[in-house]
Amino acid sequence: METNEVVITTASNVPAGVLISNIITSSIPVLPSVPNEYSNLSSGGSMSNDRDLESAEKPLVGVKYSKSLERKAPRKRKRLDEQRQERKITECFRVCFFSYRSINILQNFILGFLKEYQFHYRMELAKKDVLIEELQRTIDDLKQQAIRKDRRVEACKETIKRLLIEQNTMERKQAKAKCMEDCLRIGQFKPTRHREEFREMWSDGWAFEEIEKAQQKITNERNEIVNASQNLRKRKPANSLREIKRASSSSNDGFLPSTSTASGSCSLTSDDTFARPELPKELSFQEYIEQDEIYRLRKEHLKKEESELIAEKDRLERERNLHIRELKRVQYEEASRYKDHELLNKRYLLLSLLGKGGFSEVWRAFDLDENKTVACKIHHVNKEWKEDKKANYVKHAMREKDIHKTLDHPRIVRLFDLFTIDNHSFCTVLEYCDGNDLDFYLKQNKQIPEKEARSIIMQVVSALRYLAEKRPPIIHYDLKPANILLQSGTTSGAIKITDFGLSKVMDDADEGDSIELTSQGAGTYWYLPPETFVVGCNPPKISSKVDVWSVGVIFYQCLYGRRPFGHEQTQQKILEENTILKATEVNFPAKPTVSMAAQDFIRRCLQYRKEERADVFELSRHELFRPRGQVIFIFAYLNPPSSPSAKNTRFEDADF
Repeated sequence: METNEVVITTASNVPAGVLISNIITSSIPVLPSVPNEYSNLSSGGSMSNDRDLESAEKPLVGVKYSKSLERKAPRKRKRLDEQRQERKITECFRVCFFSYRSINILQNFILGFLKEYQFHYRMELAKKDVLIEELQRTIDDLKQQAIRKDRRVEACKETIKRLLIEQNTMERKQAKAKCMEDCLRIGQFKPTRHREEFREMWSDGWAFEEIEKAQQKITNERNEIVNASQNLRKRKPANSLREIKRASSSSNDGFLPSTSTASGSCSLTSDDTFARPELPKELSFQEYIEQDEIYRLRKEHLKKEESELIAEKDRLERERNLHIRELKRVQYEEASRYKDHELLNKRYLLLSLLGKGGFSEVWRAFDLDENKTVACKIHHVNKEWKEDKKANYVKHAMREKDIHKTLDHPRIVRLFDLFTIDNHSFCTVLEYCDGNDLDFYLKQNKQIPEKEARSIIMQVVSALRYLAEKRPPIIHYDLKPANILLQSGTTSGAIKITDFGLSKVMDDADEGDSIELTSQGAGTYWYLPPETFVVGCNPPKISSKVDVWSVGVIFYQCLYGRRPFGHEQTQQKILEENTILKATEVNFPAKPTVSMAAQDFIRRCLQYRKEERADVFELSRHELFRPRGQVIFIFAYLNPPSSPSAKNTRFEDADF
């Protein structure tokens, strides 16, 4: 029997089912086509039938068989059709017979392949196990590294925390020691009895007492010089040549220039009961001039000393403001429940108290995760409040958070985080500014130059424009110097706006871009426009022009050192006397001198009717904020010079 040899090539990356199928296909011997006579054996003699069919199809001679064939022809045709169909089916599905040897060869090939495949499979499993072990060891190493790194980070945090606490403890001790020294030097609050109660009254320290003594000494010396000057004028000699000649001519006429008689000597006469004191000796003209020059120089020297004392007193008064602020801060810090360097939310280490309000505290803190200084504003909910008041306070705080967290502008303090401390307090984490606020700076300096005030207002208007461009727009509503932070501590640096507790979101603004004022009575009255004080059946309508009025008041206060309306009045007095409702026109003092552009800017902000008042976008385009070179360029374009020399001079003077 003929055998077929099959060569099998195994591959580890080919599936087993595919390989076995290939082996079976390649191991089947290709047999020749089976003759029709062999295939017809199984069809029940289809060959003879075909022959009969062929013979039947041939024409037969004679009529004898014609009738019988006509009767048998349909049955034969039917049988032949069935046989042809069976033959077609048999040809489609040939049955191949294999020898016993071929089956053994196939089995050997399959067994060999399965053994080789099993060997390769085990090798692959071993490699995978080794790789898994290596990866597991790598994962374990990385986990250990992460654990060690976390431990190092925690150790670093603990070290930073410990160092910060130590440093802050030393700073607190130094601050207390300085406060004690300044209490003696500058002054302090002392309990003083007033009728039936004791009040804390301010008492100046030895520095102010020394200045007062020096001023009193200067005053006494000035009075002495004034008296001496008056006496000197009484003894003023004949200081002109005519008077000298007149005196000489009178002496020649027989009047003896006797000093004793002219001055009334103390000699006794018959008519005198008491002896007259001798008058001072007359001064010569040279002596008079010398003495008068001495008195004049002494007056100038005293004036210089007095101006120095006034400057020293002003400096001490500024130090007194800082000292009073620091005294209150230290007292509030000692009384706070967070004085022992609390760690809030496992990352914010409280260091020192920055300020305290009615229901909140602001602490300088250090973010241990981000390694930066932040400001933590802790809000307290009074336990004795009613539930509706608590809910209202929390609602305002949450609204402030919702508004503030969406703001991202370089002139607005950023909000980083908010979390709950306990059932009665929560904390907002804000961007830290190391300077004072504008309100304290104005208390220190009374007023500031127009150039610096312009820089502040320019930045404020930039922030307000950002709020107005948001959708929906936002009204700050509580814009005042205390809410304008100076980053560098002076007006020459950048500013940031803070405190969005009273802010309004214009979600349901009507066609006039205004909303109803639902919190009438809140805010700082000196900086609110007249429409917020209108009382009627319906709440007043407000818009972003509320902040425009506040900008005008702040700018006026920076330039002139006082508020334009109700400067010396309390908030209660302003409300009782309707001060803001009567503020129909703003007046500008003669001093200090302010540019016309600044005055026009303030007038545009302080228009009584809000329809006539400028909006934030108009303020940002005001000529006050235009660079000097730009203004000159526009003027030069509208009025071109007649000569090139004039053109060159114009642009040389411009400050681009």
